This record gives sequence, C-alpha cells and structure tokens, in this order.
Amino acid sequence: MVPVALFFLLSFFALIFVFAPLRRSSRQLDGRSDEWERVRSEKEGVVQTIRELDFDFQSGKLSEVDYRITRERAEERGIDLLRRLDELATSRDRAALESEIALARKEILREGGDV
Repeated sequence: MVPVALFFLLSFFALIFVFAPLRRSSRQLDGRSDEWERVRSEKEGVVQTIRELDFDFQSGKLSEVDYRITRERAEERGIDLLRRLDELATSRDRAALESEIALARKEILREGGDV
C-alpha cells in the first residue's frame, strides 16, 4: 500500500513540475494580451480621430494649418501604435513557440531520449 501511495505522490509532484512552466507562460501571454488589446483600442481611436479630422477639414470647420498639424501628430501616434502592436505580436508568437519547445523537450525526456 505504501509503494502505491508513494508512486501517486511522486507522480503528482512530477506533473506539477512538468506543467508549471506552461502556466507561467500562459500568465505572461495574458498580460501581453491585455496590453495588445489596450494598444489596439488606442490605435482604433487614432484612426477615428483622423477620419473626424478629415471630415471637419472638408466641411470647413478646421483651417488648413490646424488640420495639417493635428493630422500629422495623429499619424505619428498611429505609426507608434502599429509598431508596438507588431512588437507585441512578435513577442507573443515567441512566447508560444518557447512554450511548445519546452513541452516537446519534456516529451522527449519522458520517452528516454536526449535533448
């Protein structure tokens, strides 16, 4: 009876050891996902601002000088946000790939192979 209980106890701790990095990676991905959503939302706001600026300029509510200055600033902010989205997407892909590699290594080790 004691060897069976010991076997289950060791198996339980081995599973925790194996899957702990995966839980950590998913938490990191969730944090990045939140930031990605925030940046994406801000980018959508900038796009909407540019559309409204164009409409206001075409309807004569803005002078050309104000329009050009404000639109240029909005475009610069939009470019910064697109770059940040690209960085986040790349890091999210990298984290997912690292998680898959760690899982594959553990599978190889479990089968008795060499990594």
